[in-house]
Amino acid sequence: MRPQPFHVVDRTAARAPAAWAGAPGAGALGAFLGRPRRLPTWAGTYATHRASPRLPVPPALARALRALHGKLVVLNPGHAASLPPGVASAARGLLRGDFAAPRRAVPPYTAALGRDTRTDTDERRAREVLDALPPSARAPLARAGAQWRALVLCEPTRVVIARAPGDGPAFAAAAAYRLVLVAGTGAPPAAPPLDDATLCAPAGAPAAGTPAAWFTADVLLPDTAAFDAMTPDAAAAYARLTGRAGAASGAPAGGAADRYWFAPAWERFEERGRVVGHVTPAFLARRAARPGASSPAHLSPAHDRGSLVPPGYCLVRVRASLELAVVGLA
Repeated sequence: MRPQPFHVVDRTAARAPAAWAGAPGAGALGAFLGRPRRLPTWAGTYATHRASPRLPVPPALARALRALHGKLVVLNPGHAASLPPGVASAARGLLRGDFAAPRRAVPPYTAALGRDTRTDTDERRAREVLDALPPSARAPLARAGAQWRALVLCEPTRVVIARAPGDGPAFAAAAAYRLVLVAGTGAPPAAPPLDDATLCAPAGAPAAGTPAAWFTADVLLPDTAAFDAMTPDAAAAYARLTGRAGAASGAPAGGAADRYWFAPAWERFEERGRVVGHVTPAFLARRAARPGASSPAHLSPAHDRGSLVPPGYCLVRVRASLELAVVGLA
């Protein structure tokens, strides 16, 4: 089987629509929809400092990597992301709604008074989602008889890193998350088969209004992983910024100035007993992440951690979006 472009971050159990409206189901659904999650999950904690084998390694960079290896810990705390209220409302309506029955009209007095209960709002948003889907995607929710439904939150396993205009980090990546409503007939499946089916089945068209912007998070990615995920234009710019474009330009390796890591500024950490500590994306100053930044004349350990991207890592701004999709299983 080919690697899937998503992996499962979180999921609900599979229940009948009526069960989602009962007390146990409503409580479990409320916890799932309201729970903040640390995202992206693929940006972790690192204590190694290595350069990509696909680019030349200037002597100053090699010394800086040796100096920091095992001493400087790179932490990516992640972003505490909760589902957008509109998406959560539509998902709640899709789980509970009886879409095999005729559309329920809103009583005139309710509309006249401008009142709208949460149940009415959920149902209206769920209907808007269904109206935006093709008939083949609506069919699983319109089946009569025994039925189960579940929600699965999926995260992309691969992103493409490109150059970022404007202020902030020089590189950015778009991460398209999916909240998938899975519907089927028969006995509700256990979690692992449900995950496999969700990842392998083609999703219906995304709901109206999605994908929508969800969250933005800065992450520090290892040099090899970041370079491998870059577009050709971003990879060329990254090689120039880090002083490793010599092989492509015909100049000696390391001949170009390192305007991203300022590797010589880290060499003193090779001294015996020198301790560096840790760094997070939030510690990094904007000016060091942009092309053309210059190294300060006098650097202290505190200044280093607060302004310079550590050698062997790339600062990437992740812009996440979320789409609501429907998958039907036999």
